[in-house]
Amino acid sequence: MALLEPGAHFVSVPWTLVESDPADPRLRIHCRGDEHMELDRVDAQETPTQVFVTVLMRWSPPAGGGGLASWQQHEVVVSLSSPLGTRELVHTPVDVDTTGEPAGGGPSAPPLYP
Repeated sequence: MALLEPGAHFVSVPWTLVESDPADPRLRIHCRGDEHMELDRVDAQETPTQVFVTVLMRWSPPAGGGGLASWQQHEVVVSLSSPLGTRELVHTPVDVDTTGEPAGGGPSAPPLYP
């Protein structure tokens, strides 16, 4: 397991569903992060009626403060244990919104996912 560099932590970011076939156990989603964020993992927690999806990125604070961010798009395939079917797809809370503004604390706040 790789250790995070000093000051780095995980943030939950928004995602959008690109494609889902109710008979296929995979979801295709898009997410994005700035140049200080690296896609770490996508977690899917499944229940008989819902699927909760969380996209976690590793965020490292920029040296000397911020500036204008350049965004990077990511496409991820999420494998489920069974097809989505009629289960509700639930977006878990995010720490940073799609414009990079803090949501629920933001990357400068203490990490929610140490």
